[in-house]
Amino acid sequence: MEQTVRKKKPRQRRIIIERPRLIKALDSSKARLRMLVAPAGYGKTTLAEQWTSKPGRNAVWYQCRNASADVAVLSTGVADEAATLLPGCNRRLRERLLASRNPADEIDILAEILAEDLLAWPSDTWLVVDDYHLAARLPEAERFVEVLFARSPVNVLLASRQRPSWVSGRDILYGDVLELNQTELAMIHEEAAQLLSGEHASMTSGLVALANGWPAVLALAGVSEVTSLPTDDPAWTDRPPEALYEFFAEEVYRGLDQATQSGLVMLALAPRLDRQVAEHLLGARRVDDVIRRTAALGIIHIRSNELLMHPLARKYVEDRVRFAPKSHQWRAIRRTIRLYARRRDWNSALELIERTGARSELVNIMPTAVRDLLDNGRLASIEQWLRAASEVEDLRPVANVAAAELALRQGQLVVAETLARNTVAHAEPGSPLMFRGLFLAGRASHIASRELEALEFFANAERVATDEDQRREALWGKLMAATALERDEAFDLLELLAPKPRQANPREHVRYADKELALGLRFGAIPSLETARNAEQLLPLVADPFVRCSFRSVYSFALALSAYYNEGERAAAALIDDANASRVEFGLTYGHTTRALALAGLRRFDEAHEHLDQAFDVARRCGDAYGEQNVYAARVRVLLQEQRFVDARRLEPPDLSFALPSMLGEVAATRALAYACLGRLDEALRMAESAPANTRAIEPAVLAVAVKAVVDVKSRGGQAIDSATSLLDRAFSSGAVDLFVTTYRASPDVAGLLLTVPACIERTMFALARSGDSALLGGFGVSPEEIYDPVSRLSAREREIYDLVCRGVPNRAIAKELFISEATVKVHVHHIFDKLGVRSRHALALTAAGSRAFNPEDSMSESS
Repeated sequence: MEQTVRKKKPRQRRIIIERPRLIKALDSSKARLRMLVAPAGYGKTTLAEQWTSKPGRNAVWYQCRNASADVAVLSTGVADEAATLLPGCNRRLRERLLASRNPADEIDILAEILAEDLLAWPSDTWLVVDDYHLAARLPEAERFVEVLFARSPVNVLLASRQRPSWVSGRDILYGDVLELNQTELAMIHEEAAQLLSGEHASMTSGLVALANGWPAVLALAGVSEVTSLPTDDPAWTDRPPEALYEFFAEEVYRGLDQATQSGLVMLALAPRLDRQVAEHLLGARRVDDVIRRTAALGIIHIRSNELLMHPLARKYVEDRVRFAPKSHQWRAIRRTIRLYARRRDWNSALELIERTGARSELVNIMPTAVRDLLDNGRLASIEQWLRAASEVEDLRPVANVAAAELALRQGQLVVAETLARNTVAHAEPGSPLMFRGLFLAGRASHIASRELEALEFFANAERVATDEDQRREALWGKLMAATALERDEAFDLLELLAPKPRQANPREHVRYADKELALGLRFGAIPSLETARNAEQLLPLVADPFVRCSFRSVYSFALALSAYYNEGERAAAALIDDANASRVEFGLTYGHTTRALALAGLRRFDEAHEHLDQAFDVARRCGDAYGEQNVYAARVRVLLQEQRFVDARRLEPPDLSFALPSMLGEVAATRALAYACLGRLDEALRMAESAPANTRAIEPAVLAVAVKAVVDVKSRGGQAIDSATSLLDRAFSSGAVDLFVTTYRASPDVAGLLLTVPACIERTMFALARSGDSALLGGFGVSPEEIYDPVSRLSAREREIYDLVCRGVPNRAIAKELFISEATVKVHVHHIFDKLGVRSRHALALTAAGSRAFNPEDSMSESS
């Protein structure tokens, strides 16, 4: 039998060759997706690097790791790498993840956001996704890549041990996708000969056949001390390729000096390796020598600052070398874990802990890790930490908080509250865990609409807060619950949370303006819009899309309700754009609803109904019951403005079983207005009287007054003027001018009556002007000139008497001058008083003087 021969002093040999036939195969395809699919050791990464480095071709490289199965890790990783080519393309995706409750439920949204931001992707640039199989362990990650590829123009070169589930054989057959598989990536004789040159040349033919062309075996054979094969030994030649790899790996490993062997074992522990990590593990003096020796053998591959260990080499070390670190190595491992923690590379830190058994380090870094992972939407990663922590008793409280946060984001409110309560029960007094547990329990109760419990939890969280940030978060929670309960203490809380005039945090200013408007709407009066208008200017400085959309939602609605329709329509359009861009679904529901109200205010009714249709579709898709109820109330009001009373009455109300008191009141009052317009006056009054019974919200309060006004005007009751005046007063004092517009459009006689009341004329005209309804004046037999200049409504005789009275001429003298009786003069004077809204000759003279002051030409003509 021929003996194997080992040389004592190996020289560096070729471990990488170029493979023209494979590069040509990649070049000849027109497919946007090209794949290298084979087990480890088939040169996929090397081929990808060689092909993308050719002239006229560029690459953006994403290296998948174990954590890439978490869609939050995968999406941000791809986006961040793409941002090196297209700066800023990762911004919207990161904003969305910061606000996402569960990224795994928003895969399509995340992929579409990034796809939109990659529309400028150059045609000569490829996104290389290496080790794709690590991400493909979870279907959510595969779905992200599938949608991203389908919705963007990005060219993708994918290296993986398995074919993506979303690529079919048909795609490959028709050339839509190129796949180079294990058979094609296996080395042919000519390629192997380049590796096994010189003293190894004699092994070429036999080894290619035995290894089935597996490049990993051939490359190891080429750098080993073995120069010939015992081909006459059946036991040797019957070995499978895996056994051959182990044989040559053993030969190469034994050929290393002890220091390099020890260094390789330490480097194999690192889940993510670069020079700094290598220095932490080996020390600065050893690192260069170990990297140089292992790189020469193809065990370590250097890409930019990264050190990539060949996966088969790592597996060999893990399977064959027993690791029993000495004390100085334990210190190096702990230093490396803390290095990963400083970098916020939590998955690498956890992998190193699990590989080495250094679970005591979990106690030091898990609280910070969980908080950061939650803030970045990496929920799948948190589950890995929870599994690791389950074996460490000291981490049970921290694990409970993390599990509660996870359950809250996944909508498991009972689980979240139970875990939070358990944390509170076992946390040490003054511990940060006490605050987190109370705050989480409050949030779970608030989302479940158990506001009294929520308020108590938030109050206790405020009591145990250990810093100002925690205290403010507790106060914001109390404000949410108190507002929902319509408690007056909400105003005190808002005042406490008011940002200081010079405070530089735009998010706090926007958040405050949002809650100030929300409080006004819930408690019956819109505050001055000046603060909100200033806050609107800060929106470009606020990164959180949920904060932006929440503000835009309340602000645009306040504008539309105040009958500032053009501003409201613009703000609602901005909300829709922002919500679409950031994929904040609730923003679309309320953006379309508010835009519909603003468009209806501008008499663009067809467009209004189109937006209401879109709002309803989004609300139904998202399971937003409040949104559906809101759309219904808005739809009825738009129909009433069109005087489509029967259609408004026929519209079926949504399910109100769990509606808030404010919405119950709004729906009841809106329906009552429809009944009143149909002439069903008694039913309308009964419904309107009960509508605001349990709420102080603006809409029920103003609409109830509107119903009373319509009923009294229609029934020609003696209280008609008082009721109509009350409506006008309530609408303007609360800021809900749109509800007055809705009412007079549905029942024009309300406006006609108010135009006969001097004290109401100006505000009625303001409402008519804002809504573009000045044409309605013709139906009342008056013109704008007559409204704004009451003197023009006087008859010729009344105008003569008016002029004489203003000059101070007494009634007897007027009668003599005009050849009429003094009694007739008195009748005319009283008519003049009524038409001009005055009650004395002195007031009449003052009115005339004021009129002349505003009309200097008239004054000059009189004096002349």
